[in-house]
Amino acid sequence: MFELNKKRTSDDVDLLFSDWYDDMTLLALEEGKTDAHIYVDNLDFAHVAIILRGFRMRIAGDPLDKNVVAAVQDFFDNVLIGNTDPDMPKYLIIYYQESEWQDVLLNILSKINPKYFARTYYRLNMLDHIPDVPLLEGHRFVNIEEVYNTMQDYENYKTVVQEMQSEISSPENFLKYCFGVCTVKDHTITGWAMAEYVNLSGCEIGFNIPEENKETENTAPALIAEFMRMAKDRGLQYVGWSGYKHNSFGAEAVQAAGMKHTKDYPCIYVDL
Repeated sequence: MFELNKKRTSDDVDLLFSDWYDDMTLLALEEGKTDAHIYVDNLDFAHVAIILRGFRMRIAGDPLDKNVVAAVQDFFDNVLIGNTDPDMPKYLIIYYQESEWQDVLLNILSKINPKYFARTYYRLNMLDHIPDVPLLEGHRFVNIEEVYNTMQDYENYKTVVQEMQSEISSPENFLKYCFGVCTVKDHTITGWAMAEYVNLSGCEIGFNIPEENKETENTAPALIAEFMRMAKDRGLQYVGWSGYKHNSFGAEAVQAAGMKHTKDYPCIYVDL
């Protein structure tokens, strides 16, 4: 049976995730800059570990070990699937390194219709050029902290707050660990870019432009470029972006803001 590991990290968990050396969640977790939770099958020495951060799960262990598979099956059946705890996720994006996990997880989750997806990753190192993408006339950049504290009556405010909590437990914790910027026009928040997985070296970006505000192709790249300037001013060395491979809008936007494609990787999506 899985138990919550109350340590931030431990040698056995680090060993299980040793192949995930550049994973942003792990880096942030080790530095205490995220409120992710670690579950292990044994508190004395873990054979399999699960990291939950919002709706994202990372799983490490031997998928060919029957005891490991049985423990993971038990975790899904008795902790996740059908849970009514408001603090637990209602859907998951599950990441794994060993390719054998794909068939194991699809089998464990077969009754609730899991879906396999390919994801892609882009990155810009802060030593590289950040392009100067002009913002649309009438729009302005506003720090997300100012948005949260002063723009409660603006259109899309609630959506922005929901996004702040998508992988962090509260807006206050978001502002403690992360940062971001919005575009604003008149009395409407027209777009937002937020830091995810902030560590001492870098972060990932999450961004969105509401459909009704996608007036030109420059809106998202301008917002992303401004966010990257903020990251550079904070002393971060790189910004990354992860998205589904079929998300052509996101890929085009980050490339227009200067990011380069670095890798593709698998995941499984499931509603709980």
